[in-house]
Amino acid sequence: MKNCGFSNVYNQEKGKILRVTGINTVKITNTVFENNYKTESPVDVKGKFSFIMNSLIHNSGFVKVFGGAKKENVLYKKPKWEDDNLFIPSKKSTLLK
Repeated sequence: MKNCGFSNVYNQEKGKILRVTGINTVKITNTVFENNYKTESPVDVKGKFSFIMNSLIHNSGFVKVFGGAKKENVLYKKPKWEDDNLFIPSKKSTLLK
């Protein structure tokens, strides 16, 4: 999964945005998870061939990795958007640094 945005998702029952249980290889890149209500962890990434990288998590809990999965360049900062709907960062956004 790449170049996706999950914003204002409500999942009080399960506390996750993505459920990838039973999938052997999960690859998440360039993805935004922000302002998701009652989310403890947007996704749990498991397995030595799975990873999440170059992604933003804001006000959506924390990514959990298990079993050799990798987490690389995952930011937990408030983005500054020029356009909130299209996830276009402003010139002062930490995403551009």
